[in-house]
Amino acid sequence: MLHSAGTVHIERWQYVTQFVANLVSQLDVHPDRTRVTTVHWSDAAHVGFALDAYTTRQDVIEVTALVA
Repeated sequence: MLHSAGTVHIERWQYVTQFVANLVSQLDVHPDRTRVTTVHWSDAAHVGFALDAYTTRQDVIEVTALVA
């Protein structure tokens, strides 16, 4: 889950996405192995992308870095 409320300023968001990148880089992301999604929350929660949307760790890292 990624906390995306106003209390996480854009300057700090890079730390959140770097944490995700570090975590995902340790996983064996593959359709038949580990699947990854994100849930963003502040006042309400929403799914960042579906579990089957990205099938490599690099794809997950790149899309997570784009979310702001």
